[in-house]
This record gives sequence, structure tokens and C-alpha cells, in this order.
Amino acid sequence: MTGPVGGTARAVADRVVTARACVEESLRRIAAATALRAVVALRADEALAEADALDAEVEAEHRRHRTRADAVAAVLGRRPLAGVPVLVKDLEDVAGLPTRRGSRLFAAAPPAVTDEVVPARYRAAGGVVVGKTALPELAIEGFTASSAHGVTRNPWNPERSPGGSSGGSGAALAAGLVPVATATDGGGSVRIPAAFCGLLGLKPTHGLVGRWPVADWVDLSTYGPLAQDAGDLRLLLSLMVGVVPGDPDSAPAPPDVADPHRRGHDGPPVRRVVVADRTSPLGPLPDGVAERLRTGAQALVDVLAAGGPPPEVVRLDPASLFTGVGDPDLDWFVLAPAEHVAALAAALGGRDAVARLVDTGDLIDTSTRQVLADGLAVDVDRY
Repeated sequence: MTGPVGGTARAVADRVVTARACVEESLRRIAAATALRAVVALRADEALAEADALDAEVEAEHRRHRTRADAVAAVLGRRPLAGVPVLVKDLEDVAGLPTRRGSRLFAAAPPAVTDEVVPARYRAAGGVVVGKTALPELAIEGFTASSAHGVTRNPWNPERSPGGSSGGSGAALAAGLVPVATATDGGGSVRIPAAFCGLLGLKPTHGLVGRWPVADWVDLSTYGPLAQDAGDLRLLLSLMVGVVPGDPDSAPAPPDVADPHRRGHDGPPVRRVVVADRTSPLGPLPDGVAERLRTGAQALVDVLAAGGPPPEVVRLDPASLFTGVGDPDLDWFVLAPAEHVAALAAALGGRDAVARLVDTGDLIDTSTRQVLADGLAVDVDRY
């Protein structure tokens, strides 16, 4: 089960390995890596049954076609993730599993009835969901730890965090537990684990990946791919994009995004690089980290400049990130806590219920309590 996602799917389609063998190996690796606390729920029996069904489909295609190459092409044409084990961030619904959002508040959540957008699309592509990954409570923090499941460890160094909020998915990918793990991103929740775990990740333009026709948990968030290499990233993005009926923000994907085999870029060159030395009011970065940030940002500028006009470099003042001055680069840090409150109020029956949680501290972690308190202080509609 080594190599790119596409390589695993091709091996299954070519009958080099079975989907069942891939799922069994993934489950074995997950069982051997419990100390990472990356995986919080499993659906082993269901996954093995789905793998068997996929293997039967592959066998049928090989009987139907005259050549091996034609059979492989037919399988991959319908199932580009044929037999690939998938873990889903426990912020997204998977039919038959509860969605607990990293919080004791949802410890008794009932099993979801349907799959959310990305799990549904990956399963339609032949992926086999084996379980769910850890996240910080309500996907709020940039590290992954909560009283619901403990501290998730970085497989490169267990003394370090895999980042967040998609830290369980980042840790699972970096440890090789699965080839695919889903992620979401509002303010860095794909990109932070990618940076911390030696992976690649991106936050797609809002609307590129449609959502269910209901309010998302945080409206500023979107689904985004997290992968071990650029080919996987491109493939996974192409499979998750697309319109969802009822989502007014979703739009058809451009051809260069929807087709993973298309080369080149139809859009304008990158013209702006935004650098923020700190996106928190807790003080400056340590000297060593700040220096690596500066050199990394300059390296990015140099690479972009080598392929065209040099981009504009915009440096954000950390102190301004919490003022809500109307700048779209800055407002996230005011709106995000208010959006968390709005989403939680919808789940619990109103803002008063959220206020009571903040007052008592019951069933929520300290850091969550502070974010919700900040959100309650903002009238998001007036803002």
C-alpha cells in the first residue's frame, strides 16, 4: 500500500492487490498506532464488506474486456480511488457513524444517516472509508487535543503536535495509516497539518467544493485536500470539486481543476504573497521559528518570480488581526468565533444555551470556552 493514491488504485484495478488486502493492511496499521491518537472511530466490518464488493466489480470488468489494459481503464474510469482506504475527519458525516466533532458535548450523537459531500464523492470514486480522525474540540484550534480523545501526536516526533484542526488526518497520512484522509479548512486547518506533518495541502477557493444545502459548522470553512505528493493532491481535489444542489455558493469547477490529467494553468500568475509573523495575540514568534518563516516566505517569492513577474509581498501586522477593520484578510479573526457560536447555537437550541456553556464550563474545554466567549461578544449580523 505504498506509493501515490493513484498507484494504489491502479494496483487494485490491475488485480496486483485486492481492495480487501489494502483495507486489512490499513486496519492493521491503525491498530499498531493507537499511541498517536489519530483515529477515533472505525467501521472495520463495513469497510471489508465494501472492499469485497469492489473486488467483485474489478473481477467483472476483467471478464468483460478482452485485454487487461481495457479492464484497468474501465475500472479507473469509474473508480479512480478503487480500493483505496480513506479516513474521514470527525467533523464530516459518514453514514452509520456518529459525528462527535472532538467534543464531549456530542459524545451521545446518533449515527449519521448519510455521507457528507467529500466522503460521498470519495466513496463513489471507489474509496473505502475505514474510520474517522481526531480534531480539536469543534475544530477551533491549530493543534489537535481535547478532553474527548486526548492528545494527538505527530508521527515524526511524538513530542510535537501534528497541528490542527485536521491534525488527526495529518498524523494518519504522515504515519502511512491510510493513503487518503479528509480535511477541512477555515483558517489553516488543512495547511497547518500539512506544514507540521511534511504533507501538501490547500484551501480551495470558497464555492469550488459544494456543501450540503444547510449552514456549515463554520461558514468560512471549506473542504480541502491533504496529500503526500502533488499528484495525489491534484487527484483528490478533482474528485471533491463540484456543485451541490441547494448550495448557492457552489460553482462548476474550471477545467484545469476538474481534470486531474490536464497540465498547465489557465488563470493569471500568482501576484501576491501574504506573510503574517503571528496570527495570535499571544506575542511574537520564537526567534528560530520567525527566521525560518522569513526564509521560507522569501524562497516562495523567489520561485514565483523565476516563472514570471515578482509577486507583491504583503506583511500583516499581528496586532491588526483582531481589530475587524473591514479588510478581508483580517476579518476572519473576528468573524470565526462568532461563526462558531452561531453554528453551536443552531445545534443546541440558541445563543442562550451557548452562553450557559461559557458560564459553567460544562462539557467544553478551556480554550473552546474562551473562543465562544469572544464570539458571544460579537453581533455577527451587525458586524
